[in-house]
Parts: sequence; C-alpha cells; structure tokens
Amino acid sequence: MMELDKQFLVVNWLWSDLIRAVIGAALYLITSLICVISGAGDGARIAGGVFGLLAGILFAYDSYTIFLDIKSSRQHTDAPTGCPQIFSGFTVPVLLKGIVHPKMNIC
Repeated sequence: MMELDKQFLVVNWLWSDLIRAVIGAALYLITSLICVISGAGDGARIAGGVFGLLAGILFAYDSYTIFLDIKSSRQHTDAPTGCPQIFSGFTVPVLLKGIVHPKMNIC
C-alpha cells in the first residue's frame, strides 16, 4: 500500500522477516510451555498454553519457509576454470616470493 519496502532500501526485508518469525516462535513456545506446566487445575491457562503452542509451531513453520526462500534466493556463480579469452596469449610480470618472472603466462 505505502510500498515501504521500495522506500527503505537499507533494510533487508527477507532477513528481518526471518528474525521476526524466529523471535515470535521462541517467545510463544517459551510462554506457552510455562503456562502449560504451571497451569495445574486452571483450565483456561492450560487452554491458552495449548493454543500458544500451536501458534509457536506455526511461527516455527513460517521461519522454516522464510529460511528456504533465503536459501533459494542466493545467487552462486561458479568460479571460471579455464583461461578467459581476454588473457589468452598474454605474458605479464608475476611477483612470486619477491622474485619477478617477466615472461610468465597467465594461463
């Protein structure tokens, strides 16, 4: 609507979304476990803890899917193994351990 993701280019929105989901999952799981464990005899607290556990699991699943998006959006380029055409046949001085070899080939 306001397209803030296009206005604030400094923020990596995918990583900030991952951090939000991880923190949310951790907080929901911790507080829900506390409610379930200490809620003996209080049905409302146990029910809230169970719903909190479900919300924490959903946050964890959201974190997992965001992580997969980040992993698939990485762009890896393979290192060139052959000699590029621009350097073929040229000789340049190469400095090896303080000794200059004026006629050493690049490729």
